[in-house]
Amino acid sequence: MSNRKISETTKNLIAAREVIKKPENWTISQLARSRAGAGMSHDLQNAYSFCARGALLKVKGVMNADDNFYWVYSIIEEDMMLFRAINNVSQVKLDDLSGPYNPGGYNNSHSHENVLAMFDKAIALSIMEDQKADA
Repeated sequence: MSNRKISETTKNLIAAREVIKKPENWTISQLARSRAGAGMSHDLQNAYSFCARGALLKVKGVMNADDNFYWVYSIIEEDMMLFRAINNVSQVKLDDLSGPYNPGGYNNSHSHENVLAMFDKAIALSIMEDQKADA
């Protein structure tokens, strides 16, 4: 893909994976945590570990994570790629993202290694979409 355009979605997935690549920088059940383990917003300076969605919010610079409607739609494209990676589907409906097999639920019920694999697969899917759009 040297001369091909890489989408913002792909860039954001790659950057979010980088944020949580070390186990100590990944968490469950909270968008982010301090070094001491206290749950906190992903956009605070002392946020140390992040869940999959918290990492996406961080790299996209999304503020106001207290408003679920706002933050969910801020990462919708990336979330859809993660959902596709988890569920081996080519299409996603918005209702799917709040169902039992969504990226947040996957993050909270699987290992760090599995979450990184979810990102790897989503990145590969996103690159395939970039190549289709570039063709």
